[in-house]
Amino acid sequence: MYYSIRKNRSNNLSIISFKKSFFKLIENEDGWVIRVFVYILLHKIKSLKPNAVFYFDSEDKINDIIKKNGEYHFNDSVCHLISEAFIDGLKHSTVKDFDVIFTAVKVFFTNNAAILQQEIL
Repeated sequence: MYYSIRKNRSNNLSIISFKKSFFKLIENEDGWVIRVFVYILLHKIKSLKPNAVFYFDSEDKINDIIKKNGEYHFNDSVCHLISEAFIDGLKHSTVKDFDVIFTAVKVFFTNNAAILQQEIL
């Protein structure tokens, strides 16, 4: 498990704290991969715990990794639309295994980045 959830003091929020295994998983990934994975993860958790939020230390660490690694931006509008459809599909899928979701996001990004590089050359 990549995270733990606890209630805040007033018992109205579910605080998500990421574990070391999560940060180890994302430490060398592109910012796009990290953002999409975190977005899907949050969406799936909120389906069970509607008032879920990230613990601010975890959020800061994620943003630091994204700054360090950089982030790819899809400049081609077609690739951007394909990316949105992919994210929406994952968001609504019944897959709950976060390792499978992470691998899907990583492979999708790697394949699209390679295709775009070929088009530029």
